Amino acid sequence: MSSTSIYETSLTRSIKFWILLILQTPSIFCSIFVLHHMFISRTQRHLLANHVVIVMLIVCFLSVITDLSITLNFLQDGIVHVSSSSFCYFWMYIDYVLYANGMLLMTWASIERHILVFASQYFRLSRQKFYGHYIPIIICLVYPFIFYIYTIFFYPCDQIFDYQQVLCGSPCFKRTTFLLNAYDMFIHSVLPCIIIVAFSFALLIRVVRHKRRIQGQTFSRRKQRRMVVQLLSIACLYIIMNAPPFIVIGIQVFLSKTFAATERNLYLFYLYYFLTLFLPFVCLGSVRHLRSKIVSLLRTMKCHCLVRSSRVAVIHVDRLSIQDHDNDKKVVRKGRHRYERPSKLHADLALKHPRKHEHHQAKSRKITYSKFVSNMVQLHNYYRARHSASPLTISQRLNYIAQQYAEYLAATSKFEHSGNRFENESLGENLYMQWISHGKVPVSAREATKSWYDEIELYSFKRPYYSEETGHFTQMVWKSTQKIGIGVALSADEREVYIVANYYPAGNIINPGYFEKNVLPAKY
Repeated sequence: MSSTSIYETSLTRSIKFWILLILQTPSIFCSIFVLHHMFISRTQRHLLANHVVIVMLIVCFLSVITDLSITLNFLQDGIVHVSSSSFCYFWMYIDYVLYANGMLLMTWASIERHILVFASQYFRLSRQKFYGHYIPIIICLVYPFIFYIYTIFFYPCDQIFDYQQVLCGSPCFKRTTFLLNAYDMFIHSVLPCIIIVAFSFALLIRVVRHKRRIQGQTFSRRKQRRMVVQLLSIACLYIIMNAPPFIVIGIQVFLSKTFAATERNLYLFYLYYFLTLFLPFVCLGSVRHLRSKIVSLLRTMKCHCLVRSSRVAVIHVDRLSIQDHDNDKKVVRKGRHRYERPSKLHADLALKHPRKHEHHQAKSRKITYSKFVSNMVQLHNYYRARHSASPLTISQRLNYIAQQYAEYLAATSKFEHSGNRFENESLGENLYMQWISHGKVPVSAREATKSWYDEIELYSFKRPYYSEETGHFTQMVWKSTQKIGIGVALSADEREVYIVANYYPAGNIINPGYFEKNVLPAKY
């Protein structure tokens, strides 16, 4: 960053002081809230997509409580109150380092998000995660520290401090060495902005063009959308706050050296502080779990909740009887339930209501699925046997319910849970969508079932818990579940296959002791 010039006045200082001060406190509290949630939530803490965001939040938090606080102190009177070279060195150093940290981390996040969204298999092994995920983050943090230690503290030039300028002026290497100054500006500012813009735009294009399946890898639209929205939200903030000064610099370099020189020093210099102030709020808005947590904090909820599959919409019920097969007793739970993602389908799909969705069925092409159902149930029972769970039996009524809803999804191109019921109880439900080439229908029971079971890699048997990232797996091997129904349908344009698996009784009950009793470690 560059420092302000001599054109500062008491009025401009006061305006900037009060704006920054008013935003500082809410930003600090928001940072603490977001970081606290991400650290205490095992699911959020283990998501690779969240790691770089957490580090960026920490960097911005440090900038707000240190660099911005010193800047606010300067803006009060227009003078550096601690008029010493050591203090100026410290202020200059943390300002440049934290700015470079933030820019490099955002640059890496823009690149890595392509891998996480479209080629996450490259991070399956611990060694791959270490070299491809953690090492780049460490480099983004350590490199600026080393670079600015040399250029600010040890570079052979005469440093002159001006205690009436922010940062006490600028480092001497920026005035005395053109190549080093150009390297600093290009590597830590210009190039990161170019990469952020290019890779963010490319990510958006790839998501639009390739809806579900890229390079043979299938993933859910919802999970993909969350990662993309999170990255693009933060990228937009970085672009908005960094674009104005770089546009002015470009005009000054190629057209007019005096263009907006005063405005750049008086106002554009401070846009970086707004970036650090607004980043926590952008992260808060882009993470659905944080939004839900805020809503839950505003409500008084004294209940136990029944949660079905990892993305299951839980139905409003007053009392729910669940058969405890270990003790042969009826366990009654009271609870207030909510939709994780409300579905526009409010009617229960049961045999006595077969006409609820006839207007959707005509738009989707039915697939003969008797062999598909048999294969999927066999695979379910194979995986369940690994975890000491009894085999599932096929229920024709559950098949009908699942098939009806699969055809509804195929006709509407939606990907949301149904909230269906069976014998007055909520159903467990796993969803799978596969994007296919035109004219081909590679319906694979193995691929769908394995994608659900592979979530075992994220599940901890030492600390059994419900997680949205492992809910498909835990529902599959849930010991108390006895029946299963499968539905599969092809969209009208023959580009998407939707698979619905319904389970009864539903799994993923988060009451104490249920996961320990129903999700057992694999025997082989």
